[in-house]
Amino acid sequence: MHPHAMLLLPDPAPRARAFSRGLTAARQYQQREGHLNVPLSHREDVHGDEVRLGQWLRKCRSDTAQMTAPQITALTSLGIDLDPVFQPAPLTVDHAEDTLHEDAWWPGPDLSWTQPPPFALR
Repeated sequence: MHPHAMLLLPDPAPRARAFSRGLTAARQYQQREGHLNVPLSHREDVHGDEVRLGQWLRKCRSDTAQMTAPQITALTSLGIDLDPVFQPAPLTVDHAEDTLHEDAWWPGPDLSWTQPPPFALR
């Protein structure tokens, strides 16, 4: 399904209708202005309905955990940069920062009791 096809589908739930109104407003603003750097206080008129587009975009950019995959696809196809839900782990480990054995302030646990005492062989 094409990302903009969401604009043509009927919206069964109020949350989906609100997303569709915001997406329509974002697309309308982008076509008119050529970008989506919307001021926070900007309001966009969509078919006689006022959408607080600046606030809607800020919420969408920061709250991606509440969105469905088609909603995220529709936003990214408009060029909206979304904040990742989880930051990826680094692929390489920098051992220069490993201070466990070099100058750590805590000496670590004493595990000498786990070793048997040495026996003298005669």
